[in-house]
Amino acid sequence: MKMLEHTKASLSVFLCIVIFIFTATTRLHEITNTTPEHQTSTFQSRKPNHDILDVFGSLDSLVSMKPSSNSTSCAPWLPQKDKKVLFVELHTWETYYGPSKFKTGEYYVSATWDYALRRNGFVVDRVSTKQYYERMTNDDIMKYHRIFVRDPKWHRFYDRREILCKVRPMYFYGDWFYGKNDHNYRFQAPFAESQVLSAHPDDRNTFAGYFPHNLLQDEGPPPAERRKIGLLYGKKPEYFEGYESVIHALLDAGFELHSTCKDSLEKACPLPSGVIRHGSMKPEDYANLMKQFVFMLGFKKPEVCFPSLLIMTTYDVSTHFRSTRQGSPSPLIGMSYGVTFLNPLREQNGIWTQHKALSRIGFPYTYVVDLNNSTNVVQAAEWSHKYRFSSYVPPSFRVESLVNRMCATIVEDDSLCLCPNPVFGMDKTGWEFNTNVSCRA
Repeated sequence: MKMLEHTKASLSVFLCIVIFIFTATTRLHEITNTTPEHQTSTFQSRKPNHDILDVFGSLDSLVSMKPSSNSTSCAPWLPQKDKKVLFVELHTWETYYGPSKFKTGEYYVSATWDYALRRNGFVVDRVSTKQYYERMTNDDIMKYHRIFVRDPKWHRFYDRREILCKVRPMYFYGDWFYGKNDHNYRFQAPFAESQVLSAHPDDRNTFAGYFPHNLLQDEGPPPAERRKIGLLYGKKPEYFEGYESVIHALLDAGFELHSTCKDSLEKACPLPSGVIRHGSMKPEDYANLMKQFVFMLGFKKPEVCFPSLLIMTTYDVSTHFRSTRQGSPSPLIGMSYGVTFLNPLREQNGIWTQHKALSRIGFPYTYVVDLNNSTNVVQAAEWSHKYRFSSYVPPSFRVESLVNRMCATIVEDDSLCLCPNPVFGMDKTGWEFNTNVSCRA
């Protein structure tokens, strides 16, 4: 009897060994007979599609993938049904990457605000300017916790403090105070200076900021080492007028130069034949091109001009000029791709630059250059090629920085709604002396 039990046990062990060997052999056969093409195909099918339009086309999926979402921690006292904000004219993520025609810097920035608000658990609705100013009722507006507007025209409900305090106007260039005048409809409302949101830090408004969109792509930074290739930044012919000697000096120094300048009906782009010109480009094509550049050279414009002089009658000139408008997102986007920004002075031997915010960063990410000094510009271009970096984004312009700032500073701060907020109406004489109508110290 014991002999029979021993035989059964031995047979069971033998069968287990046979099954294990057969399974392992079969698996090894499958692996060794898998072609490299098949392996590559399987791997690629699991990789995210890095086409910028596909990646950025579905923001909800991007938001849901973020494990550190603040949706439960931002404004926890608000019921979920009240976590709604309204965009007036400003682009959401989908409208920016949709078929819309207007995709300027303001809209690039507002798309990141949309992302940050959704990360904080808020629903973002969008209406046209006409819908907002002419068709929305008091009840329609009151259901939103915040209202973000690009063109803050005088609204029939802005005399109601409970609505006025919800509004956050965008003034992309910053320092809203300096542009107020009787003929600019943007300033025909009694907003507090702290209510106004700017893309870059300034002296008087609230810094909202933004981030380069490509930071959401699941890919590593581009290679740091590159050939001597640069971008002449600007799309309009008049940006380059008078700077032919600088461009020729860069070509003579062995740089390959590219430009997205477009001829207008009145003017042709004053660029030498050696400059490679590009027409309209899709975002992904422009991104791939950006990865080749070592520098981006500004030409004083796109406009980062001095503020209006129309209110200078009661304000000190030296104080007024210490605060200049901020620049386009493009240089910051370029830095995220490893492109050094050559930030031009706005006048020879002057103290103002095209992009005030980036002038504070310095080597090796930005250099301040004098366009009237070709040697100076070529030297900065050479340094941008010699001292390379693959990608850099200042901490305040990173994704999580915007998400946290949007919650703490813009969504949660209700001080404008919790204290008296005097209404100046059309009488703007008091604005210079009442720059903050909230109850903050």
